[in-house]
Amino acid sequence: MKNITLEIDDATDIKAERKALGLAMSLPQVVTNYLRDWAAEEEAVEALLDLADLERLANRPRQADEYQRDAERIRAGYRQNFFNPQTGIIAGWKDADGKLHDYWFLFVNGAAITCGLVPADQANTIVDRIEAKMREVGFDRFDLGLPGNLVPIRKADYGVNTLGSPRQEDGSDSYGVFENGGTTSAMAYFYIQALYQLGRREEADRILWPMMKTYAAGGFQNGIEPGWEIGGEWRHWNGTPSGYEGFLADCYYTQLALVTGYYGIGFGPDGFRIEPWSPLKGKTIRLGLRYMGRIVEEIR
Repeated sequence: MKNITLEIDDATDIKAERKALGLAMSLPQVVTNYLRDWAAEEEAVEALLDLADLERLANRPRQADEYQRDAERIRAGYRQNFFNPQTGIIAGWKDADGKLHDYWFLFVNGAAITCGLVPADQANTIVDRIEAKMREVGFDRFDLGLPGNLVPIRKADYGVNTLGSPRQEDGSDSYGVFENGGTTSAMAYFYIQALYQLGRREEADRILWPMMKTYAAGGFQNGIEPGWEIGGEWRHWNGTPSGYEGFLADCYYTQLALVTGYYGIGFGPDGFRIEPWSPLKGKTIRLGLRYMGRIVEEIR
């Protein structure tokens, strides 16, 4: 959390803001003109909850309770701050004038759901809207991952002289290039995980398994290529490379959804667990993984 500051507004709201404006974690190197972004507040919640867990393990309940309360205060104000009633989903960021910037970011909404920042009933409504939007724009190349955003990012909101920088004001001329709607496995984890957590396994499987075939074929990288334009981590919707370095470790994080989503095996201060929505619920599962210096042979 070294790049995030927490500012207490009142008894119910804590602002999580980045010290360096102009570079959002949600869209590295390309997003401009933001003040409060989804990633800062979601990261803050996750970090505070992790700190609370550590304090409980250290037998310091007072400090744990303080971290827990701060996380809940951010969570309480999250939907109010980022929900866009015009689209019915969570926006990417809010600028200094209080305006929401919403380009149908899949990973933003997926992360909000997986972090528990929106209730399950509202989460399903958000996913319904995103699924309908995907059908509307005609995206179904799940072997390529997922687009970061389902509509073009306007020129005013995208970085200058970088991959995907549009010339047209509406951003449509560079749509599909890098982080202006390019499809990628990077951060696809969150939307897939959200689907599994909500019990929408068929929708999750239709994304995860084509991606796993691409992983097996080495298709989410093409080596360290000269020139950003031909890197293979992001691609046009037709599969041709649309940028970055050729290899990005972030692209492989989505494979975690096989464990945490498809099988529903979670992890917390007490070790590994079978999630309530897991298809393994009620079964005894051999594990053989290490936790706190010991091997956990099985979970149930």
